[in-house]
Amino acid sequence: MRIVGVGAGLALVVSLAAGCATRAGVKRLEARATGVEQALGDVRRSEERLSREIRQLASEVQALEAAIRDAQATAREAVSQTTALQGKLEALSAGTQPGRSSSGPPTVGARLADPATNNPATSNPVTTNPATNNPVTTNAERVYAAALATFRSREHGQAVLDFLEFIARYPDHQLAASAQYWIGEAYYAQHDYRQALVEFAKVLERPGPNASAPESLWKIGLCHANLRAPGHARETWQRLLREYPDSEAARRARTRLTTRGARVTR
Repeated sequence: MRIVGVGAGLALVVSLAAGCATRAGVKRLEARATGVEQALGDVRRSEERLSREIRQLASEVQALEAAIRDAQATAREAVSQTTALQGKLEALSAGTQPGRSSSGPPTVGARLADPATNNPATSNPVTTNPATNNPVTTNAERVYAAALATFRSREHGQAVLDFLEFIARYPDHQLAASAQYWIGEAYYAQHDYRQALVEFAKVLERPGPNASAPESLWKIGLCHANLRAPGHARETWQRLLREYPDSEAARRARTRLTTRGARVTR
């Protein structure tokens, strides 16, 4: 009987030990499972963060590509206008009009086109020499042309001073709005978009007919886009479409609104 009792006791002890070992193993497995779940959660969060960063980088790359394309177009236009301006300045220095022989009558100072629109029909009127009935360039036009040449030479700080001097000397001249426009362009070229906004807005404040207004609205929209304010850019371009629907600037704004939205362009 004693032998049977001892055997039963040993069996009970072994059973209890096995049960304790099983519970300890389960707890270890549960702890490991919890650690794996936490690690998986961290991985998922890292993947989501990486996806957001990739999308942001892709958007910035697209904006940079658009800016490069616009910069290239602007550079080509600047080269073309610089060449034309150099021809005019050479003609002014020689005392003859481009395309006319020096042996003919002097016709100095044909109309200076408004650079904001390249539209000679809206530029300042040409004065006439009463003795010869030939057009002559006014002093205001010469000051303006010199300031524009400075801008084309990328001396933007000096160009701002020269255009400010022009406006101070000839505040009511028909080229004053264009001078103010180029001040905005000078700041824009230096990527000072906030100050460019201020200067382009002054163009819109000038009284009377203003051929530079459409281009100024276009550039105000670009400033907002570069300052990461696409809503303001869209509002500005919509205003441009309302007020100057037939302008070249309106055509560009219409294209931007329908195809690109208000991304950074330069």
